[in-house]
Amino acid sequence: MKYQKDIGFAIIRSNTPIDKKLIKSFSIALNKNKKFFNDNVKKKFNIVICNNKIEWKKECKYYHFPEACGTVLRNGDLIIKSLQFMRNEIKEQYGALMKSSEEKPAGPSSKKWKESIENYQKRLGKWFKDSLNRTNYSSYQKSIDHEMNHVFWTLKYKTTKPIWMMEGLASIIGLARRISRKDLLKMIKQKKMKSNILVYKYKKRDFTNTEKVYFNYLIWGYFILFITKNRPNKIIEFMDEYSKKVTLNNYNNLFVKFFGDTVKTKFEEFV
Repeated sequence: MKYQKDIGFAIIRSNTPIDKKLIKSFSIALNKNKKFFNDNVKKKFNIVICNNKIEWKKECKYYHFPEACGTVLRNGDLIIKSLQFMRNEIKEQYGALMKSSEEKPAGPSSKKWKESIENYQKRLGKWFKDSLNRTNYSSYQKSIDHEMNHVFWTLKYKTTKPIWMMEGLASIIGLARRISRKDLLKMIKQKKMKSNILVYKYKKRDFTNTEKVYFNYLIWGYFILFITKNRPNKIIEFMDEYSKKVTLNNYNNLFVKFFGDTVKTKFEEFV
C-alpha cells in the first residue's frame, strides 16, 4: 500500500491518503469495544483500506465475500472498504440494473410493458437515492465499530465459533438494526425458520447474498439480546469459558449453563 500511518494500536494502510477523520473513526471504534469487552487488544494489528474490487479480493484472502463491507483475518488484521468504494459499488449496481431494464424484448413492445419498465426505473431511482443517502460517514462509522468488534473477538478468543454469536454481537455494537424485533419475528414466522439459523461454524454459513446476510445478522443480534435479557456483555462471560475448550459439546453444555436452556428451546421461546 502506498500510504501508511501508525496510530498506536494499529497501522493503517491504504493506496489513498489517510486523513485525520478516518484515524479518529478507528479510535472511536477501539474505545467503544474496549469499554464493552472491559479489555484492550492484545497486539498491534493492520487496518487495510481497500479502494476497489482488486484490492478487496487480494487483501481479504480466504475471507473474501464480494458484497461485504469488511472482514477480519485470523491474525486480527482488519480489512475494510473505503466509504467511496462502497458508494461506487452502489452506483455500479444501479447502472447495471438500469441498463438491464432498458433491454427490449423480442417483437413489438406493448404500452403496458413500457409503463411497467418506467415504474421499475422510478423505483430503481428511489432505491439508488436512498442507498447513497444511507451510505454516509455515520453508517461507515457503524461498519468500523462492527469490524473492530471482530478484531477484539479474534485476538481474544482465537476462534470464529459460534459464528452466530460473533456476528450477532458485532451487529449490536455496530448498531446494524434497521427493523423492529416485532417485524423481524413476523418475517421469521413467515419463512418458518428454525433454530438451525443459529449457525455454529463459519464454513456452514450461507452468505450467498447481501439480503440474506443482513437478515441473519439481525436475527442473531436480536436473539443475543433475548437470551441475555438485554445484557449482551454476558456473551463475553460465556466466551471466556467456552474459548478454553472450543467444541460443539462444550458449546451446548455452556449454553444451558449461561442461558437456562438449549439453543433450540430458547429459539422457540424467542419466536
